[in-house]
Amino acid sequence: MRILLDMDGVIADFMTPWLEQYNELTGEGIKLSDITGPKAEKFVGDPYLLKKIKDQCGFMRALKPLPGAIDGVAKLHSDGHEVIFVSNMSNCPTSGMEKRDWLKYYFHRQWKFVPLILTYHKYLVRGDVLLEDTPRNLEKLEHGTKGLLYHQKYNAQETRFERIYDWSHFLQWIDENKDRYET
Repeated sequence: MRILLDMDGVIADFMTPWLEQYNELTGEGIKLSDITGPKAEKFVGDPYLLKKIKDQCGFMRALKPLPGAIDGVAKLHSDGHEVIFVSNMSNCPTSGMEKRDWLKYYFHRQWKFVPLILTYHKYLVRGDVLLEDTPRNLEKLEHGTKGLLYHQKYNAQETRFERIYDWSHFLQWIDENKDRYET
């Protein structure tokens, strides 16, 4: 099975350090539970500063993995699935390199060259399944690609897509559906 994986919000914890840095600079005390939609900048007092934090050099490289993600990806790889990371770039000129370095750090045992595609238009990448936390990236998928929404508080109101709640749930979904996608 060809499995496409988003990085931020699916494998890497993007929101926690983003809000921590923002709160440290502003003193606002925004909590993750306060972000109830896909555009975090709508829920803070200084949207420009929030964007600036994300776009600073070094931000992407310092992200921590989400629970179960590293072992989950390793299991998918060891089970023989083709895993491809598909991620957006930020306005930071080094974000692509930082994402590749992050993946190499955590998955150096699985790949000599990490399979990473950087694109804003994820619907152009073909796979059997795309695990994604941003609903708009699931809207235009090719007919052969199954979109799964990785549950986050900021996408909890979304109802159009099948939802995956954590990495153990995703591995279970793959196990239950692998026969559908094998050629």
